[in-house]
Amino acid sequence: MKGNMRLCCLMSIYKKDNVEWVEEAIKSVVNQTKIPDEFLIVGDGPLNNDLQNLINSYSEKFPFIRFITYPENKGLWFALKYGVEKTECELIARMDSDDICDNRRFELEFDEFQKNPSLTMVGSNTVEFENSIDNVISTRKMPLSDEEIKKYLETRNPFIHSSVMFTKGSCLKAGNYQNSYLCEDYDLWARMFLSNAVFKNIDQNLVYMRVDKNFYKRRGGLKYVKAILKLKKFLYKNKISSFKSYFISSLATLVIGLCPNFIREFFYKRFLRS
Repeated sequence: MKGNMRLCCLMSIYKKDNVEWVEEAIKSVVNQTKIPDEFLIVGDGPLNNDLQNLINSYSEKFPFIRFITYPENKGLWFALKYGVEKTECELIARMDSDDICDNRRFELEFDEFQKNPSLTMVGSNTVEFENSIDNVISTRKMPLSDEEIKKYLETRNPFIHSSVMFTKGSCLKAGNYQNSYLCEDYDLWARMFLSNAVFKNIDQNLVYMRVDKNFYKRRGGLKYVKAILKLKKFLYKNKISSFKSYFISSLATLVIGLCPNFIREFFYKRFLRS
C-alpha cells in the first residue's frame, strides 16, 4: 500500500445526538496528528437546528469536512453503508459521534497499512469513561494478531467499532454494512473473514468510549438477542465457529441478553472489562 493513500473518517449523526458530545468527537478528529483527507459526516435523516448549525460551523472552518444526508432516519447500518459508497478514499476510519480519539490514532493506524500492504483492517484497545474523559470506568484489551482475532471472532466481536480503519475495497467485497440490529459491525467483520481479510489490533488505547446505563441496556432485550443469535448461526454455518463455540456463546447470549439490566452491567464490568 502506498503512502499517498487517501483517508476518510466516517461518522454518522442523528437528530437526537447530544450536541456537546458531537462537538467533542469532531474536535478529536480535526486535531489529529494525521488529518484525514475527508471527514465525511452522514446525517441519518434530518438534524435538529443545533446539530445542523454545529456541522455548518465546522464545515466552514475545515474544508475537508463534508456533510451528506438523506430524507429519513434509516439506522446506523444504512448511514455507514451510504458513507462507504460515497467516499472516494481508499482507507476509511470509523468514528462514533459520542466518542473521542487519541490525537495519534489515525497516524498510528495509517502506519500499519504502510508496514503491511496485505492488511485489511486495524483497530485498537479502548478506554471507557462516564461523563468526563477523566472519569475512566474500564479499559478493553482486544486480541492483537490476525490469528488471535480470527479465533476470538468465533464467539465475540474482536474489534471496537469506533476504533477501526479498513480498506474500502475489502468492505465492498464483503458486501458493505448490512441491516443487522446493533451488530452491523460484527456482521461485516465475519463477511470480511470469509473474503480472506487480514486483521490486526494495536496494543494501545486510541479511542475513549462514552458509556452510561443505556450502554448496557442496548446490549439486551429480545430484538438484540435475536440479531446476535442469527449472526452466531451464520458464523457456524460458514464454519467460522465450531458447534461447541456456537452452542456455548449462543447460550451465554440468551442468559445475559434477557437478564435484568443491572445484572448485565455487573457481568460486563466484572468479566468483560479490566
